[in-house]
Amino acid sequence: MMGFPGAATVSRRRAMRSIFRVLTVASFVTGCAGLETTPPAGAMLAGQARLKLTRVSGGLYMGAQANVRVNGQEVANLWRESSTTVNLSPGANVITVGALLHPGVWTINLNAKPGATYAIEISPRVESYAPVLIAGLAGSMVDAAVNENAGAFQMRLVR
Repeated sequence: MMGFPGAATVSRRRAMRSIFRVLTVASFVTGCAGLETTPPAGAMLAGQARLKLTRVSGGLYMGAQANVRVNGQEVANLWRESSTTVNLSPGANVITVGALLHPGVWTINLNAKPGATYAIEISPRVESYAPVLIAGLAGSMVDAAVNENAGAFQMRLVR
């Protein structure tokens, strides 16, 4: 191939830069797509109740998912400003929220009525930050041991 010396090196560099740009854009696009946690809305199953879980905005614990369980079964992992809706069995339900690597959970007992819709708001538990700041994981463990409702997040029944 005729041309100036190093022409192949220059074209390889351009090709590598183009590939790098495409991969960078693709990683951002696919990374953002994975943040959507709300499944398509389905119909309420006959004889069941619905529960809408919403994690509110806030800077505290924004890098942690709120892990929600109903009667011990994981139903959602919510990032900041995300929500999902799940079906609930009628009767007594124990709903808990916690976070990976953060001891303790917040618990709500809900007696669900068939056909009813409930909404729970999940927010960072500000009271949990001081023990973590002062003593790290040990402080978090003490907080979980002395408080019935502990952990990184709290819940509030909205309706």
